[in-house]
Amino acid sequence: MVALGAVATAVIINSGDSASTKATVGAPVPPTSASSTPRTTAPPSPSQATQVPPETVTTVTPPSALPSRQPTRTPTAAPVPTNAPPPAALNPRTVVYTVTGTKQLLDLVNVVYTDARGYPQTEFNVSLPWSKMVVLNPGVQTESVVATSFLGRLNCSIVNAAGETVLASTNNGNLATCTR
Repeated sequence: MVALGAVATAVIINSGDSASTKATVGAPVPPTSASSTPRTTAPPSPSQATQVPPETVTTVTPPSALPSRQPTRTPTAAPVPTNAPPPAALNPRTVVYTVTGTKQLLDLVNVVYTDARGYPQTEFNVSLPWSKMVVLNPGVQTESVVATSFLGRLNCSIVNAAGETVLASTNNGNLATCTR
């Protein structure tokens, strides 16, 4: 048992740790000699022959700092606008639901509107002004938007494809209803 402990201690002491590694950095210093006879030197060993070349520094100028190579131009008159294409014609079954008003800081404004298939859809905690464009399917006759709020003052409207207001509610209440 004592022999095993002695062997283990010898291995630990002689092995050291990774922090105590020894190395020679740089070219070896030739030994000084008192004799005056010239000596021939052997070629350097492979570990001595691999030296790192001196550091090279390259400075790159960013493109934004380079001088512009485009010729300077004198300002000219603005181009003549061409006729813009006419806006696309809206489907005559298009309606635009709109809710306007005020919304307090912690208030919730919820909107229920009729979708393209005639079913009610709800949007919760909307920002004001709110609007939604819907193209109603053939056969859907109901156009409706209802907005509710706890503290706000709301108004609503329904506008058709021609831009005409079909229905509007301007009661400034916490409930705005536009249905036809």
